[in-house]
Amino acid sequence: MRIKLLSLLALLGLAFFAPGRTYGQWKGEVGLSGSLSSGNVDKFDLASEGNITHADSLFEFSAFYAATYGELDNIQNNGELQGGVKFDYRPQSTLSPFLLGTAFQNTFQGVESRLSGLLGMKWLIAASEGYNYSLSGAIQYDSEVYTNDSTVQKLRLSLRPKFGQNIGKLRLKHMTFIRPNIQDFADLLISSETELSTPLSKQVNLTLTYRYNFVSLPPSTDDRVIQTQDHWLLFGLQFKF
Repeated sequence: MRIKLLSLLALLGLAFFAPGRTYGQWKGEVGLSGSLSSGNVDKFDLASEGNITHADSLFEFSAFYAATYGELDNIQNNGELQGGVKFDYRPQSTLSPFLLGTAFQNTFQGVESRLSGLLGMKWLIAASEGYNYSLSGAIQYDSEVYTNDSTVQKLRLSLRPKFGQNIGKLRLKHMTFIRPNIQDFADLLISSETELSTPLSKQVNLTLTYRYNFVSLPPSTDDRVIQTQDHWLLFGLQFKF
């Protein structure tokens, strides 16, 4: 199972970044992170993520994917897939409108599928070669199918602070999505990612990543209680194209 998954993620990364290698104006990254322990507890976690971007003064197009797989005592206890595409108009301007479409699946969180569309505005607070700070706000429409076969549509607000900062040879990046349901603010999604990386070469970085996910009102299931919080700490490699 692990070998098959590694092969699948590797092929997915190669296919995803084929345009980036063919056309020089495209930039891409693909990362592979994991942890493995054995003894009293056999635990295995694997994550892969990637993005490809084309940007100029007029528009920016980007696409991304992320996949997570986990086992505890040789039984799968985590599996997540997500991806999306985004268009920014005049991304180098102080204010730039954007469109974003995403797809998400994590049956361990009770979500069979979540399709989202966002329309919003990005505020570029400050940017240079060594740092980048921005804040985005959007209206988000979700169509969700849960593992209990229920289907819902929701309208959310989306707030996303994001920054990247060089600290010597280290690069610190952070992004948080805060998404309350407009009809019910008790229904809240929060997801964040903090990454610290250092270059091993021009095209390879060593990364340490912390991911956090919070769902205030997780879907109900018949066989188990879904926790409101998830945490991941991963070590990995990031390849640039």
